[in-house]
Amino acid sequence: MSNDTISLKEEIEKTDLQNVEFVFADWGKGKELLSKPDDYVNNLTEYDLSIRLKSTDPVTKKEYLDYASSQVLNWTVEEQKLMKAVVKEIKLLGKDYKLMFPKTIYFIQTTGQEESGAVYCRGLNAIIIPKNKILPEFNSMEDYIDEIVNENRKQFLDEQLLRFCLLNLFDLYLSNNPKIKEKLCNSIGYYKTGSLKLPTEAEKRRISIPGFENKYYFKGIVGDEELNLMPLFFSNLKYDERIGGNLGDYLKFAFVRVNIGEECSPIMRNGKIRIVNLEYVENYMATIGYNSKYIDYEDILAENFVLLLQKISWVQSPSIISKMKEILESGE
Repeated sequence: MSNDTISLKEEIEKTDLQNVEFVFADWGKGKELLSKPDDYVNNLTEYDLSIRLKSTDPVTKKEYLDYASSQVLNWTVEEQKLMKAVVKEIKLLGKDYKLMFPKTIYFIQTTGQEESGAVYCRGLNAIIIPKNKILPEFNSMEDYIDEIVNENRKQFLDEQLLRFCLLNLFDLYLSNNPKIKEKLCNSIGYYKTGSLKLPTEAEKRRISIPGFENKYYFKGIVGDEELNLMPLFFSNLKYDERIGGNLGDYLKFAFVRVNIGEECSPIMRNGKIRIVNLEYVENYMATIGYNSKYIDYEDILAENFVLLLQKISWVQSPSIISKMKEILESGE
């Protein structure tokens, strides 16, 4: 298989992180890569498409792909130099673990408009980074260098970029290593099941998040019951062009009570999905730990991965880090 495409679910050649080639996709290559559908795009709902293109009219997946690919930017020499320093640091941080990735990983720079300014992944081998995450609050690399007189601030900005890259690199790691992903999810109380199948009207309001799959449920305690709970991102509001706003302005999170199995389905009452809000799941925080501000399992794991690689010792839930370390060291 050629390395010139965003890899989907094909079996691809992998290598240790230390040997991965990180490629800066130019405008043409980035546009080509973001024009190709992958599991994330194939899973987008009507609502996903509408809010990303900020339209109340029906939007097709091809229109989304055209829009996303139109946001691609070229990398400057200075930006590449900055990112190469980040890659060097990533490899240094990961040297104690045998972390397997595709042999080639692409960095694609965009305006950020296609995903509300987020750093995210596509396929199995691409990380998309908005320009303002590389040069925050500055119009150019020259401004970035000339105007920073506070060395502590420069260090903070560089560390933020490193963190964004580590978080998303870990998302790629999970996608490329499904058996390890399952073990890591189990370590924070999440277990694999079939993909969640929502009723048509509810599916229209589901919101997709890059890297997040509705294939893992949490064994939650609510009152005196143990319930199988599937995390769900959704919105109660239709996108309104007059109000505008980004994805985060419409995003809600809750759990759905589910019947687990090859086909995972929501438990219904009087024709409505049974929703459980996070605050009622009594064992959630104790199980996932207090190391992360995130509430969904993939972001929680990614945050702990960053803490592990950076050897941050002052965490509130060291046992979560210890379990992750043991799983990653086993490499299987």
